[in-house]
Amino acid sequence: MTNRDNASASQGSGGSRIVAGARRTEWGEQGEVSPSELREMGYTDFEPFEPFVSTDLAVVVTEKYGKDPDTGEWGRTLVAHRVGCSQGDVLFSKGDLILELSPHFKREADQHSARIDANLHQFSPVEEAVENFINHSCDPSGRWDWSRLSSLHIPLIALRDIHEGDEITYNYLTTDEGRAPGEDVGEDDFVCACGAECCRKEIIGFRPLSPSEKKELEPIVSPYLRSILREQELGG
Repeated sequence: MTNRDNASASQGSGGSRIVAGARRTEWGEQGEVSPSELREMGYTDFEPFEPFVSTDLAVVVTEKYGKDPDTGEWGRTLVAHRVGCSQGDVLFSKGDLILELSPHFKREADQHSARIDANLHQFSPVEEAVENFINHSCDPSGRWDWSRLSSLHIPLIALRDIHEGDEITYNYLTTDEGRAPGEDVGEDDFVCACGAECCRKEIIGFRPLSPSEKKELEPIVSPYLRSILREQELGG
């Protein structure tokens, strides 16, 4: 989930610009699935809602991920930030709710969408929404909670204490299916720049992982990826 345009900016610490993220959602006409269709698809408890987004978040410009090859601009990432806090101050404790994904869904994937099911992808109709700036990490600070999927409430939960200035990240391998069988290169493959000691260096999605790697991720992957794992275990 990335974004290339932002609404406003002010000077932050360390020379980074603190960029304001959107705090609104709208039902647009971007090929999205209607609430009644979602309920027919099995999400029986779904009703449109305003997603929770913590105010202790900001988007910063960073050199960590290099420049966008199309625009030549430095990348952006979501961080924990509260005015008046110092580095080392805990803004989210382990288990805290950070934000919820916007309740907008469509059948076709795009660069910024997240797969929920075989033919259902979550997206934000607001280009500058903070969720669009959550980058991948092989040692992420957050994970998606899938326990309320029937209502399509999908919160991001802190995996550890998150301090002022820390990146808000999740492991893309928990949502991205990746290369189809027989494919040498997937359209969502990328070289990882997370910098973690356990960095995989190349992210190619969940499907091509080894059985042991899939098992390790199983507790936090999406139900859709879990179904793929079950099929593979059964020889499907």
